[in-house]
Amino acid sequence: MERERQPKTPVSGVTKTKFINPPPGVAPTYFQNRFHETKLVGKFLENDVERLITIVGRAGVGKTAMVCRLLKSLQGGRLPENGENSNGGKKLEVDGIVYLSERGSRKVNFPDIYLDLCRLLPDEMAQDMDIIYRGATTSVTDKMNALLRSFPEGRFIVLLDNFEDKVNTKTLTIKDDDVNEALIALLTPEPHAVKVIITTRIAPKKLALAEPAKQRRLDLDEGLESPYAENILREMDTDGKVGLKEASDEVLDEARRRTNGYPRALEALFAILSSDRETSLSEVLADAEKLLPEHVVEKMVGEAYSRLDSDAQMVMQALAIYARPVSNVAVDYLLQPHLEGIDSAKVLKRLVNMQFVRKEGTNYYLHPVDREYALSRIPKGEPDDRHNADHLTEAEVEAASGFSQYALLNRGAQYFKETRLPREDWKSLEDLAPQLAEFELRFKSQDFDTALGVLLEIDFDYLMLWGHSRQVLEYHQRLQGKIEDDSLKNDSLSTLGLCYDSLGDYPKAIEHHQQYLDISREIGDRNGEGNALNNLACALLFLGDTDLAQAHLNAAAEIWEETGSPDVVEAYVVLSIVLLKSGQYQKGKTNFGKARRQADTFLEQANRVETIDLKALALCGLAVCEHDRTNADKAREAFAQARAITKAKGQVDRVLKFFDLIAESDDRGLLAGLREAAMGTEK
Repeated sequence: MERERQPKTPVSGVTKTKFINPPPGVAPTYFQNRFHETKLVGKFLENDVERLITIVGRAGVGKTAMVCRLLKSLQGGRLPENGENSNGGKKLEVDGIVYLSERGSRKVNFPDIYLDLCRLLPDEMAQDMDIIYRGATTSVTDKMNALLRSFPEGRFIVLLDNFEDKVNTKTLTIKDDDVNEALIALLTPEPHAVKVIITTRIAPKKLALAEPAKQRRLDLDEGLESPYAENILREMDTDGKVGLKEASDEVLDEARRRTNGYPRALEALFAILSSDRETSLSEVLADAEKLLPEHVVEKMVGEAYSRLDSDAQMVMQALAIYARPVSNVAVDYLLQPHLEGIDSAKVLKRLVNMQFVRKEGTNYYLHPVDREYALSRIPKGEPDDRHNADHLTEAEVEAASGFSQYALLNRGAQYFKETRLPREDWKSLEDLAPQLAEFELRFKSQDFDTALGVLLEIDFDYLMLWGHSRQVLEYHQRLQGKIEDDSLKNDSLSTLGLCYDSLGDYPKAIEHHQQYLDISREIGDRNGEGNALNNLACALLFLGDTDLAQAHLNAAAEIWEETGSPDVVEAYVVLSIVLLKSGQYQKGKTNFGKARRQADTFLEQANRVETIDLKALALCGLAVCEHDRTNADKAREAFAQARAITKAKGQVDRVLKFFDLIAESDDRGLLAGLREAAMGTEK
């Protein structure tokens, strides 16, 4: 378990490579045919006008394998061989490939698309793009356009695999607005060198209507023809032990016909014979006569699964519960209460050889069809099957764990909780992968309050500070209407309001801050009431309602003076800004002075970066009100001290919002250069 807690990459430093993330699949050595389809994808990549290709086909038809084979060949500078030239196809240089998959370790979402493309850029340019990405009020379209302009020439490819999880099956639209906006930006007239390949069971219909001349669709509905399907069966049986290598052409042709030549069904047929050496191919085919063509992959997978021993079935069920690539350690942890002394490494190796399990580095995962079937074999159970390990000993948890989806999801979440990195190593989104995985499993098990607790540990102080406000917003929106604890519900409302603040949607921010205020008053949470009043005032200030903002700030300051909260410094700073905006310079000066003195008092107790920034803002205000450059110089020093602690964009963006409002009253240029100091970029 200790090995699982180690950072996957160094905390500092970036390794430059042309190929980002592991491919979501590896074409097996027995891969056959798809020459025509591969040629069409190659033509798309050569076409300077087209930017998006959507490869559509049913589960198990071989979409991912075909594309990954092509991209693997391109990593060597050539297209795959086309059936005529066994030494490889024509030359085609690529400058970088990004692999993303909804079923892999790096998901299909806007942050991963953007940040992984940045990893292909020179360091200085990548840093510039990171600043743009973290701009809270910058739209996804503007961010994506800025990024695409960084790729003016060459050939860069992004694979978005298993995209069907992003598509609404009723409307055939993309459910993730940010991903949809990013793909639309990809198709806009501005020239760039980025191309996207989508593999999906369901085509996003509306996307196809955007700039149709710049995209194409490739349908991969047919299975492999003869002799390619038969060749796969023979080549999988490398040692001839399951009877495929020496089988007659007639029997193998019948196998191709019964499986429709679908690669995953052929693999499942091999798996059936591998797991049950007493059954012949002819007997399996006789059972297969009742299979319907449209369900052949699912039926063959189910038949193969049913012939596995119970330990192997449970290992597959464990992978289905995690629904992401995980190590054998994770599988062992999940199954320990049910298979004492389990050592899944050997079972996983066998399942990989039998074509049941895929491998990504040292992690294992299932094909979507196999995952759906394995999950269906686990009883759903009841929410009461969950047991909170925080209040039970390990022995009590294991004794209480039933074998149901609810129980297993809960234990899987506990695994990720135990493999978190130490807090001091939380430097990037990747470092919080265990918490995000735990959140998803808690959510699936309908343990919504615990899921929210996980999120609240990382949302404001980490994700939002790093510029991921949109992602935080999405997580909290999913939980609305599902939280039972009033205090947690209130915390979520507060964070939603701050997300909308960060994104510049002040009317929605006010709506959520008002709800936060009402509940805080109802449950008697004085600090919560102060937070809500202060947040409401900030949103009202940016909408220009200075009178109501002033009333809320006075009330917030009174509460925080009473409770001794360091947040009172912010209340006085924002109140001073409101007074400046109203032309009340003397009152503004008085409150800036209060803010500075309060900041000094609290900094003697704790060196909080937020308080240091607020002190710097108060000094800026005093410089403007008193026409005094000395305070401006002191503000510069305070900003330098704050940026030495953190340059997190969420913190810097919030400081800049207030600084810009103060600077509007600086008619003597006393604050010249201080914006750069606040950002940490002043030379």
